[in-house]
Amino acid sequence: MHQDAMSSMRILHVIGTRDIYGAERVVHGLARALILCGNDVGILCSPNLAGFFRTTGAEIHPFVLGGPGHFLGTMALTHLQDRFDIINLHGLSASIICALAPILSSKCVMTAHGSEVQLLNEKWLNFMERFTRKCVWRTARRANRIIAISTSGARGLSQFRKKLSIVFNGIDPHMITSLAWQNRDSARWLDRLKESGSACLLFPGRLSIRLKGQDVMIRALASLKQEGVKCYLILAGGGEDLSRLQALAGELGVSELVFFLGYLPRGAQLAHVANSDIVITHLAQPRFEGISQVHLEATLLKKPIITMVNKDLEVLKENLFMVRAPDHEEVASRIRHVLEHPREARKRANQGARIVEETFSWAQVVHCYLETYSNIAYARGDPPDHLMHTNITSGT
Repeated sequence: MHQDAMSSMRILHVIGTRDIYGAERVVHGLARALILCGNDVGILCSPNLAGFFRTTGAEIHPFVLGGPGHFLGTMALTHLQDRFDIINLHGLSASIICALAPILSSKCVMTAHGSEVQLLNEKWLNFMERFTRKCVWRTARRANRIIAISTSGARGLSQFRKKLSIVFNGIDPHMITSLAWQNRDSARWLDRLKESGSACLLFPGRLSIRLKGQDVMIRALASLKQEGVKCYLILAGGGEDLSRLQALAGELGVSELVFFLGYLPRGAQLAHVANSDIVITHLAQPRFEGISQVHLEATLLKKPIITMVNKDLEVLKENLFMVRAPDHEEVASRIRHVLEHPREARKRANQGARIVEETFSWAQVVHCYLETYSNIAYARGDPPDHLMHTNITSGT
């Protein structure tokens, strides 16, 4: 490993989404950690995210998304690539931009989050999805290295195994707890729900029955209501299945117990996690899901989590109450168990928080990225002058 290269790289992250979900939080934490290690970092992103990413201290290069916006992103990437040693791509839009750009493949790293892996392995796609998959495929073939964020994600990328690495997501414990505290007023309305002795169940994430399984949770809520268990379900996120989920809640007679909050800013979502009783994630049959940012954030904030069985999550099993299948009765049973055994839930939550702080902090994870970056830089031959004439060491 080359310490000099690790401490003075010039790295451009490319991400083209409009809202802040998992991949955006990964880029934010990774950029901050890279800068703390002495690297120069740029972020090519949509204008919506420019303010969010400016708090990292990185150099921001915004471009307009949608339609011709991808070509504007391609032009920006083509213009910027000579200024950076490494170009790290995140998300579907970044793959489209890269596929259309005359980018130097030798400096390209593709971090494959869940959406890219899912798309590459999907059978039934519409025209736009097929185009996007071609772009993802081309970008994956051109990339020097591909980073999967889970072992299940790596299985979905097995055709690229020769250039594949696995690096789990990281988290900034101090920032997460601070944001949750600073935005606590946004979640105080949950206290009114709890006054009647009800529990607040939070399910954050995109509203997608196929990918997330919120329908299973609504059915579980109906079962809990029939059994006299007092609880409310808060769905924090937007998505294509909003109307279907609202109709299902009405059909099952639990509309008054389900709150659809839409997309929440990051601080507000963390505050809702901190003020909830149980967090629910991924109740659809998992294919390429790993340890998500929601898993790490909720565990750090000492909240019990109900989720599907997943080998990647074994390291966090102390804080997870896993179900074997997307079955609403089993989900309801796990929720009852957590509510009836609060002492056990608190003990497991405290153990899980310690594991996250010790294993998944960006201070630890960033060095896996730096090793990948430095290996690429030196594999190209003689490294640039700025990598040869520095005495800075990693972490200073």
